[in-house]
Order: sequence, then structure tokens, then C-alpha cells
Amino acid sequence: MVFLLLAFALNVSAQRQVSGVEFMADKAKTMEVLEKKFGAPYLLGSGKATYKNVVFDGETYNEAECFFDEEGKLNQLRLKTNCANKKNAIARMNKLAKKYEQNYNTTYSENLDDGKFVVGYDTKGGMTMMISTFKNSCQLSFGLF
Repeated sequence: MVFLLLAFALNVSAQRQVSGVEFMADKAKTMEVLEKKFGAPYLLGSGKATYKNVVFDGETYNEAECFFDEEGKLNQLRLKTNCANKKNAIARMNKLAKKYEQNYNTTYSENLDDGKFVVGYDTKGGMTMMISTFKNSCQLSFGLF
């Protein structure tokens, strides 16, 4: 019985991270990981750290925004790509969706005001992801549910 509980706890813990970035971990530990991945933040506040020109999970982004809750724990990661036009933003969204649909149950949708988007969730670890387009940008977000 103890072994099953331990295995379950390890599985949930392992699923609460994306590309080595752990969600809901201590802020100091998280900032150390982020600085190793992205370098020094471009902007840093109590609830948010912003990085420019980053590589995350093998993909290049113009910006990464990391949001922290009141307790200083990472609860959302947002990655933005500026594209030449709307068509390229949609192509980028589709490429990212293909990549992440292996780990997330995904649904494609569209809002006439906001553009196309893909939402997904990981049933094993409580992670969500959303890829959206607006005009010439494509944004990938990860968070917990």
C-alpha cells in the first residue's frame, strides 16, 4: 500500500513540470532553474519574471513570462513568438500543437475576435496548456488546473 502511494506521489510530482521547469516549487529554486535556462530576467517583479529571446523545449521564443502566486510559487508560464503575419502565427500554433498533442488531450477552436487556439490538458498531472494566435503572434501557455 505504501509503495502504491509513493509511486502515485512521484508520478504526480513528475507531471507538474515542463521541460525541467517545475510548477508550485519554491521561488528561489524556480528562479535558479529559469536563470540557467534563460539567463537573467529582462524584467523582474514580485509576481512575474520576463525573459527575452529564449529557447524552451527545443523551440525559440521572443519572450517568456513566468507568473508566481502570492506564496511565490510558479503557477503559469507563457511563451510568445512574434511572427511575420497571421498566417505564420497559425502555422506556428499548428506546429506546437502537433508537438504537444502527444502529452496533452487537445481541442482546436476559434474565436472570431481573438483568433485560433488549441487547449489541452494532461490527465495524469493536472497540467494545462493553451496555444493561441492573435494577429501576428503565437502564444504558448502552461499552468495547473
